[in-house]
Formats: sequence, structure tokens, C-alpha cells
Amino acid sequence: MLFISIILPLYNGEEFIENTLLSIGQQSFHDAELIIVNDGSTDSSCEIIHRIISTSSYPVLKNLKIINKENGGVASARNAGIKEAKGEWIAFIDQDDLWLPQKLECQVDALRGSNAKWCYSSFVRFYSDGKEVLKQNGSKNRMETLRLLVSGKLFIPPSTVLVEKSICEAEGGFDSNFIPSDEWDFFLTLAEKYKPAYCSEVLVKFRSHPSSTAKKQKRKIFEAQLRVIEKHFTIALENGIEKEIKKRVANVLWHFGKEYELEGDKKNARNYYLKAIKNNPARIKLLSSFLSSFF
Repeated sequence: MLFISIILPLYNGEEFIENTLLSIGQQSFHDAELIIVNDGSTDSSCEIIHRIISTSSYPVLKNLKIINKENGGVASARNAGIKEAKGEWIAFIDQDDLWLPQKLECQVDALRGSNAKWCYSSFVRFYSDGKEVLKQNGSKNRMETLRLLVSGKLFIPPSTVLVEKSICEAEGGFDSNFIPSDEWDFFLTLAEKYKPAYCSEVLVKFRSHPSSTAKKQKRKIFEAQLRVIEKHFTIALENGIEKEIKKRVANVLWHFGKEYELEGDKKNARNYYLKAIKNNPARIKLLSSFLSSFF
């Protein structure tokens, strides 16, 4: 039987943390501990957690450890949790996401009898207006997972992942140098080296809302993505996915160009469009953006 350490990074999560905790407590798999890493919260998150734990009968919530640290970002918070974990396996969940009750059980079943070192699942992206988008395009094949991750056709939220602790330790966990794309960097590393298991069943509800990082820091995200691509470029070439990674480079550069064009800086926009074209000359959209930037 596997023992799982659930790691939940917490930073000012008072709006959603109660529902997230309840989704953890309702898991059908009980051989787990919960580690909450409080990354310098200044709101009422911790008070809410203590209230829920004091009244809850869920075994997983009773088996709780809270680590308090100065704010250092979500990557450092996850790494602090990994360091304290007693489990052989690590499950990540973000403070605003939700697990379906069978999440851990289904992933444990998928890992049994396999030599997979990590597992991820399908999920639903959901919005405050009730809209839901199904994301069900993963693969049990390591190379296909890597290809999809490199190309941007596959997004793996941390809340969908279960990974062997020894692998987290061997790879150094999440690298803060790549924030806010440190998760993509980590999962690329896993796909480059370790066979995955994949649960096509939807096991996670991934929240998308106006206060999410992706809505606030577009340029920072693109800069981080370019650094991640640079780190993994050679390995992608060695695995025969040069076309995919060059297309991804072109896409990121195009986004940079759009950001500059929106700011009225057409000279910088053209420079990025031109770089994008050099990486993916067959993409008509890139040429069209380049030409339109002259007008």
C-alpha cells in the first residue's frame, strides 16, 4: 500500500481554501498526510484551516502538518513540503483547485503493476461564471507526453500529479528561477526521463479566475517560457522533436511581439515577429503580424 504526502502551498487563499480542504478530506483513499506550507499569508487563511480541522472527522485532514515560512513563492513552498514529506509518493494540490473524491485512488490503481514513476490525470478547467472546459489529451506514452508538453498542446496542472518522492528529490523539485513557468520545467524534466501513468478520467477541477497569475504577468510568463525552452532545447532535439520546440519558440516570440504592439512599440514588435518567423516560417499568422506592424 502506498503512503502519500499531499502538499498544499498556501498564500492568502482565504477565498477558496475551505472547499479545497473539503475535497481533500473526501478522498476515498485515506493513507495520506496533508502538509500545508504557509508561504507568509497575511489574510485569514490559517484561521479558516484551524476551524475546519478542529471540526472535521476526515482522517486525512486530521493527519495535518502546517509549515510556516516567509514568502518565497509557490516553488519554494512546494519544495519545503517535499522536504518534510513522509510519504513515498507526493501529490500536489493548489489552494484554489478541487479534487474529485476518487482522485488519489484512481491514480494509485493506475500505478499498480506499472513501472511508472509519476501519474497525471485529465481535468476540467472551470470559471466563476459556470463555464467548464474539458482537458483530456494526455498520454501513457513518455515520448508523446514530452511532445505534447513541448508543443504546448498539453497543460499539466500540479493538482493532477502524483509523483514518487525520490524523483522529486533527485531532480531538485521546482526551480524558482523559472517562476511562473517552474511547473512546466519540472514536468518537462519528468517526461524526459520517467515513464508516466495517465488517468483519462477527469479527477481534478482546475480553477481559472481573474486573480490568477496568468492574467497578471503575461510578459513575465513569456520570459520564463523562453528560459525553460533554452534549458530543454538540446534534449528536445535529441528526442527528435525539433519541429515542435521551434514552433513553441515562435509562438512565444509572437506573443512578445503582440505585447509590444499593444503598447505602441511597433519597432520591438517587428523584431519579435521576425524572430518568430525564423523559427516557424510556414506560419502565415506570423508573417501577417509582421507586415501589419508597418501600418
